[in-house]
Amino acid sequence: MNDSHQNEKTFFIARLYDRTVMARPIVFVLIALGVTAFFAYYIKDFKLDASSESLVLEDDEDLKYYGETRELFGSDDYVVMTVTPEGDLFSEETLEQLTQLRDEFVGMENVGSVQSILTVPLFLSPPVGLFALLSGTGWKTLEMPETDRRLAARELVESPLYKDYLISIDGKTTAIQINFKPDAEFKEVDRHRYQLRTKQKNGELTKEERAELKEVEAVYKDMHVEITAARRRDIEFIREMMEKHSGIGELHIGGVPMIIADIINYVESDIFVFGIGVVIFALIMLSIIFRTLKWVVLPTLSCVLTALIMMGYLGFREWRTTVVTSNFTSLLLIVTMSMAIHIVVRFRELHAGNPDWSNRELTFRTVRLVALPCLYTSLTTIVGFGSLIVSRIRPVMDFGLMMAIGLSVAYLMCFLFLPAALLFFPKGKAPPAKLAKLTGSPLAVFGRVTERFPWLVALASVAAFVFFGFGAARLTVENRFIDYFRERTPIYKGMTVIDDRLGGTTPLEIVLKPVGEGKKVTKPEVIATTVAGEYSAAGKLKKIPIEAGTVVLTAAHLTANDDGNGRLIGDGISGTVDYETGDVEVTFDETVNGGTEIEVSEYSTYADYWFEMEHLGELR
Repeated sequence: MNDSHQNEKTFFIARLYDRTVMARPIVFVLIALGVTAFFAYYIKDFKLDASSESLVLEDDEDLKYYGETRELFGSDDYVVMTVTPEGDLFSEETLEQLTQLRDEFVGMENVGSVQSILTVPLFLSPPVGLFALLSGTGWKTLEMPETDRRLAARELVESPLYKDYLISIDGKTTAIQINFKPDAEFKEVDRHRYQLRTKQKNGELTKEERAELKEVEAVYKDMHVEITAARRRDIEFIREMMEKHSGIGELHIGGVPMIIADIINYVESDIFVFGIGVVIFALIMLSIIFRTLKWVVLPTLSCVLTALIMMGYLGFREWRTTVVTSNFTSLLLIVTMSMAIHIVVRFRELHAGNPDWSNRELTFRTVRLVALPCLYTSLTTIVGFGSLIVSRIRPVMDFGLMMAIGLSVAYLMCFLFLPAALLFFPKGKAPPAKLAKLTGSPLAVFGRVTERFPWLVALASVAAFVFFGFGAARLTVENRFIDYFRERTPIYKGMTVIDDRLGGTTPLEIVLKPVGEGKKVTKPEVIATTVAGEYSAAGKLKKIPIEAGTVVLTAAHLTANDDGNGRLIGDGISGTVDYETGDVEVTFDETVNGGTEIEVSEYSTYADYWFEMEHLGELR
């Protein structure tokens, strides 16, 4: 460097930067490439999550209640295939094709049951007597040869149980409901995880339980990924069967598992397409604007390395992305490119005004001039994205945190890797001298207009504020889920058919609880028999886990109630119950007769009932 630069009084950070990055560029280039290689390895663990849990906070009460209702009234882990045959729905040919479809689905490994117009019970085709109905074997199904198909068609279309659900009112469209098997092991892991999270929220976790929660979380994530992958394969197989039997007529598919599978496919495609698109667009624009290889390669490489590090970091942390957060890569590429272009432009301006400076001096002075403004810009942007963390919406919070981390990585890459890599390229021919003066640039033109016509600028600003304020007041929030997708997508087509012909895709379900507290007692379970002369007994409940505070124990005339903490308290009798294992221990104040059965019942403090909105009028 020349004497003027060496004697220049610089700040400590600038001197440190000069003695490290500028003096040993190969070290920082290798560090950047090494960090990128490390995190790039974990891109294989970069995964998407489109489940309902990924959209809300861990302690969300609505999600908790939703899980409870699913336990009580059945899972929504099913898909619906709509069939609109070209001919008569109840013709022999159509019913045979429906049977073939049904058999294909029943044979799937993960399918528990298949419901269709072929299998649902019919009570009027012909009419079933009361005795036969009570015996549980008197009704018919459409696939039985003795069933009157004319009566069956009429019953299916008119029955409140089936119309608008399994068959359209006009009798031209039917549905096949494919129910997937519940994963008992996954449900148990989920339940245990919920219990540990509840303890964590209440500050009751022990050191051992904290370690256990960490292990359970890892198992839950792995199982969730496996189940999601399996469900995607199931949806793909169902679509293959739809293609195979497309000759029957118009076939569509709908349901939560299908929507999740398709959304993941769309997002994976968007990440790839938008990411590659941004890179290609950057390459083209940089080539047109700067027309120099290093000004095309280095900024683009900085962007790509930043994106690879962030995607690998998310995989390393097992931080699942969602529909909302998945576009962070494209946005991060754009923000990183803007910082890189600031460096390039300032370097060229300095080079145009000082063609005799060395490549190292040009790079160092460029960093000194640009680093602080870009730092302020990055910090304010980080604060902006960081403010999303206060949101109560999980993907929005994650998006803000991901972008805050990504912007930090982008800044380091632009001011450590890019300047270090720049030293390995020749400075090249100096740009035209006019570039250093900016006399003909748009900024100079805007500056002169502002100086000469300040009143005009103020008036235009007020007019723009009023115009855009009026537009902002007309903004509305789109909450119709189907409109999130294009009309040509399978999601849109399937949901449209269900909405128009089969009663709709968004039924309102209401849980009704009676006023006051009632007790719904389960059938007593005998857990042990007393032995003459003994003061204690022990047994084990078959139904586990047990809800705390719901156990009633009886032995002859003695009764003990669960206090909610695992203790059974009564007059002349006491004991303990383990809610997880079902183990029960009983102690008597006095000996009881041998052979006395010890019974345990459970009760709930309220009863839950599930109704469709259509039938609420019947409750008056």
